[in-house]
Amino acid sequence: MLDLEQLLTETRNPDTLDIDVLPTDGILLEINREDLKVAEAVRQALAQISSAVDRIVDALRAGGRLIYLGAGNTGCFRVLAYVRYTTGHGPGSHCGWNWSRIQGGGGI
Repeated sequence: MLDLEQLLTETRNPDTLDIDVLPTDGILLEINREDLKVAEAVRQALAQISSAVDRIVDALRAGGRLIYLGAGNTGCFRVLAYVRYTTGHGPGSHCGWNWSRIQGGGGI
C-alpha cells in the first residue's frame, strides 16, 4: 500500500508555513515565489518532457488514444483542457482519439 505521508506532494511546504497568518500581500508574495520555482523545474526536465511528447505523438500516429485522468481540482482542470482541446479549432477537434475521465464521473 502506498504511504501518502511519504510523498513530497502530501507534505507541508517549509517555505510557506506562515502563509495562513500573513496579510494578503504577503500571501500573494509567497504564492508568487513558489510559482517562480515551476519554470525552473520544467526547464530542468525539458529533455524528459521532450522525450515523452515524442513518444506520445508516435503513439497517436500509430492509432493510440490521448487519455486525461485526474481527481479533485486537478481532474477538473484536465477535463477543461480536454474540452478546449477537442472543441472548436484545436488540433484534437476532428479526432476520435481523445478521452477524459474525472474521479466520480463518466468519460466524455
